[in-house]
Amino acid sequence: MSTVSNVTLCFSLHLCAFACGIAENEDREKPGKAERTISALTLPGEKQYVGEKLVSLDRMQQPLTNIRSFFTSHRNVLLILVIASAGILLVHGRAITRFLQVTDPLVQIYIDDFRTQDQRVRKDAIEFTGAWQGFDKGLLLAPGEEGSITYRFSKAPEEVPVYLRLWFSRIGGIENSLTCMAGEKTFRLKNTDFHGQRVYLTRTVADSGSFDLTLKAVIDPDVKSIPAPLLSKIEVHIFSPQAANLVRIPSLLALLLLPFLCYALLQRFLKRDDLSLVIALVIYGGALLASRLAGGVLVYLNWVYVALLVFLWVDVLRRREYDRARNALFAFTVFAIVLLAFSVRWNLLVERAGQLFDPDARGYYVIATASPGLFQTTCDIPPYVREPFFIWAIKIFYFFTPSTETSLRFFTLLLSLGALVAGAYFGRAICNAFVGLVVAFLMAINSNLIFMSVRGLRLEFYILAILAFAACLMFLRPKTIGGFSLLGITTGILHLSRITSLSFSVFLLPLGGVVKRWKATHVMLALGIGLLLLTPHLVFNYSYDDSGDPFFSGNIHARFYRNIEFQGQQGFPSVDAVRANPYTGPPITTFKFLFGLHSIPEVVYASLRGFVRIFFTAFAKGILLEGNVVLFALYLVGLVSLLCSPSRMLLLIMFFVEMPILFIAGKAVDWRLVAHIAPFVYCCVGMGLYTVARGWWQLIARGRRQQAEE
Repeated sequence: MSTVSNVTLCFSLHLCAFACGIAENEDREKPGKAERTISALTLPGEKQYVGEKLVSLDRMQQPLTNIRSFFTSHRNVLLILVIASAGILLVHGRAITRFLQVTDPLVQIYIDDFRTQDQRVRKDAIEFTGAWQGFDKGLLLAPGEEGSITYRFSKAPEEVPVYLRLWFSRIGGIENSLTCMAGEKTFRLKNTDFHGQRVYLTRTVADSGSFDLTLKAVIDPDVKSIPAPLLSKIEVHIFSPQAANLVRIPSLLALLLLPFLCYALLQRFLKRDDLSLVIALVIYGGALLASRLAGGVLVYLNWVYVALLVFLWVDVLRRREYDRARNALFAFTVFAIVLLAFSVRWNLLVERAGQLFDPDARGYYVIATASPGLFQTTCDIPPYVREPFFIWAIKIFYFFTPSTETSLRFFTLLLSLGALVAGAYFGRAICNAFVGLVVAFLMAINSNLIFMSVRGLRLEFYILAILAFAACLMFLRPKTIGGFSLLGITTGILHLSRITSLSFSVFLLPLGGVVKRWKATHVMLALGIGLLLLTPHLVFNYSYDDSGDPFFSGNIHARFYRNIEFQGQQGFPSVDAVRANPYTGPPITTFKFLFGLHSIPEVVYASLRGFVRIFFTAFAKGILLEGNVVLFALYLVGLVSLLCSPSRMLLLIMFFVEMPILFIAGKAVDWRLVAHIAPFVYCCVGMGLYTVARGWWQLIARGRRQQAEE
C-alpha cells in the first residue's frame, strides 16, 4: 500500500502541475492537439538544453550525427547508468542469479476450488460440519442450516508473509465469519462479502509454526432460497523465508534511479555538472553500501525516491520552470510508476517461481532452449510451430541469465515494464504528458496485465512491437530510403512476432501512405522488407511435417477454433479427442474456417459482435478497465476526442490490429489475445480525462473573467 500511495501522490502532483501548465499556456495548447514527437531524457539545468520543444522523429534521418550528439549531451547520464548498474550487479547480482535458478516453489499455495466436481467433499479439511451442498458454482447451505470448514496449515516459525483470497458470499439472511487462530492470537472478520480480495494474516501467525483457518456460515430460517453460491474458492499463500527476503528486490530499481534524481536536483542548485555528478555518485555509493550491510534499508528507498521527486516538483513549480523541466519531470514520474509496477509484479513473480508453466509458455521455453536454428522454432507441444522473434529475444536474454523457467517469467516481467514506458511516451506523443502518465498508471495497476506479466508469454513483447509499428506509422516522416527501410524492419518484426499481423499490416501501410502522402514505391519498399524478413519463417512453415502450408503457424489456430466450435459433430473430432489435444484433426486454413464452415451472414454477425465485445463491453470495459464505470465513461469521451483530433489515425490502427480476431471474439476467445490494444485504450481514457479536466478548467476561468468584468 505504501508504494501505491507514493505513486498516487506523484500522479496527483503531476495533475496539479498540468493544470498550472494549462493556465499559463492556454493559447499554446489546444485539446486533442498531437505533439507528434518523442522526447529524450533532458535533465533540467543541462547546458545542452535546446528549448521547450520535444525532439522530433524527423531528426532521426541523420543517425550518426544524432548518436554522437546524444552521447555528448548525455555523457554524465550514461556514466551514472553504467556505474549504478555495475554497482548493483556486483553487490546484489548473486542474490538475483540464485533466484533465477529457482526450480522449486518458494511460496506454498493451497487452493480449494469448490466449483470443481471432484472437490466438493473436503478431504483435506481437519473439520467439516454442516450439510453443505455442492453444485457447479460452489457450496450452499439450506435455510436454517449452519456449517463450518476448518483447515490447518504449517509455516516457517519466523515472520513471513501469509495471506488468503476468499470467495465467500454474505447476502441478506446469511451470517458468515472468517477466523484465524495461531497460538494465543486470533484474527476474525464477520459478515464480510469476500470476492477474492486479499486478507493478510502475517502479523497474526508471525510467531507460530502453524495456524488454523475456520470458515463459518449461518443461514436464517426465514430465507426462502439462496440465489448465489455461498462458498466458491479459497487460496492460502504462505511465503518461505527465502521468498520473504526476495520481496525487497524491487527497491533495487529505486536504488538504480536514485543517482539520476540526485544529479538532476544538484544541477538545479549547484549549477555545476561535474560536481553534481560526483556528489550524486557518492550518495549512490552510500546507499548501495547501506543496502549491502543492512538489507532493511532497501525498504525505505522507494520513500526516498518519492520524497526527492516531490521536492523536485515543488521546486520546479515554485520557480515556474515547468516548460523547461517538463522532459525530466515526465521521465522521473514515469519511473515512479515503474517502481509501483515492478513491486506488484515482482511479488507475483516470487509466488509463481517454480510453479508449473502454461502450455504455451512451456512451448516457448522448450524451443528457446532446444531449437537447433534461427527459424527451426518447433517443439512437440501444441501448436508445435511458433513465430521466431520472441524466441530470439528469449535466447538473447538467456545469454545473461540462467536458462530456467523463472528467468523466462522475469524476462516477460521486464518486457511489461518496457511496454509501460513505451506506452507512456506513445501517449505523450499522441496528446501530451498528462495522457502519457495516465497510460503508464493504468498499465501499472491493471490486475489482468499484472497477472499476464509473469506467465512467460509474448503479450508484452507483442505490445512493444505494435507500439513501435504504430509510432512509425503515425509519427515517422521518412524522407530517404533509410527511413522507409526502418518502417519495413519494424513491420517485419511485427510479422515475426505474430504471423497474423500480416493481415492488418498490408492494409495499414497503404492507408498510412495515403494519409502521409508517401510515394507508392516507398510504401511498397517498406511492405516488401516486412515480407522479406518473414520469408524464412514461411519457408519453414511450408516444409514442417510436409504441411505444404507457408502459413502453418497461423492456420493451426483455425484448427483449434474449429475443434472447439464443432467438436462431437459428424465429420469433426470427438469431444474426448479435442479434450486430449485441441489441435487434433485434419488441417484447415483460416479462410476456409471462416467462409467454408460459416455463411456470410454468420461471419458478419459474429464479427460485429466481436467488435462490440472488444472495444466496448467484455474486453475494453470488463478486462482492460476492470468494469470501472467512470473509466469507461472517460474512454468513450476519449474516443470522441480522438476522432476530432489530428491523431485520429490511432482509431484506424486500433480497429485493424484487432481485425484478425474479430470473428473469434464474437464467439469465445481468451482475453489475452486481444489485450495488446491496452495502451491504445488507455490513451483514449487519458484523452477523455484531459478533455474533461480542460473543459472544467475553462469553465472556471470563464467564470472568473465574468466576475472580473462585472
